Amino acid sequence: VPNAQADLGNSLLGLNPFTGAYDTPIPTSNDPDKLAVSANGQYVYAGLDWDSSIQRIDVSNRVADLKFPTGFDYVSDLAVLPDNPHAVVGAVHSTLVVYDDGVQRSNVVGATEYNQPYFLAVTSPTNCYETYPTGFRRIAINAGGATLLSDTRDTVVTYPDWQIEYSAGRMFTPGGRVFDPVAGTNIATVPYSGLVAPDETDSRVFYLSGSGSTWTLYALDITNLQLINSITITNVSGAPTRLIRWGADGLAFRTTGG
Repeated sequence: VPNAQADLGNSLLGLNPFTGAYDTPIPTSNDPDKLAVSANGQYVYAGLDWDSSIQRIDVSNRVADLKFPTGFDYVSDLAVLPDNPHAVVGAVHSTLVVYDDGVQRSNVVGATEYNQPYFLAVTSPTNCYETYPTGFRRIAINAGGATLLSDTRDTVVTYPDWQIEYSAGRMFTPGGRVFDPVAGTNIATVPYSGLVAPDETDSRVFYLSGSGSTWTLYALDITNLQLINSITITNVSGAPTRLIRWGADGLAFRTTGG
């Protein structure tokens, strides 16, 4: 919960989606923003916008056990390596960095001329993708850090649609673009846009689109990209900012209205 929230600001909250009840807040440092959860559920990492650092929360002990400076800028995106809960990859504004228990690995992938946030998708312990306003990068992760393998512009990623979500060997963007990250080729552009949450396990990709207090959730087949179903959600307070999958058949989104 960021600093601006009067009652619960600067804390990590666990929410029961069935009851709407929160666990007791776990205190964090100032202004947590981007979150990443380790595959084993042991740690939650939070980018702290206030002082351009990263904090780690030990979920089992319910305590923030580590905080370290990024060395560059604020965190625009964050992911934990799937085989190592102690290693986190950060798109630190426009520089890609790997840290082990807060210690930066030597090699980083630097910025381009674009000074906007960069986004990433870690797809294996050794492979990562990163996007910036007109470009798409493939990056190798190893003991030395991060190494740029390729950088392609104005093909699969175009301004202003450069945020990415990965599943089933495909990348999905909020603008409805679907592309193959290995081949670097476009697969399709679906007629839906907004927040996107692909789920390989359920063979679905979900889009949340709308405006004001009425939004529609669309479910598509993740392979053929055909519409399977949709539901309308009313009385939404604020604008949705994040759509996630939870449990076996749940979806949740947060809004600027809390």
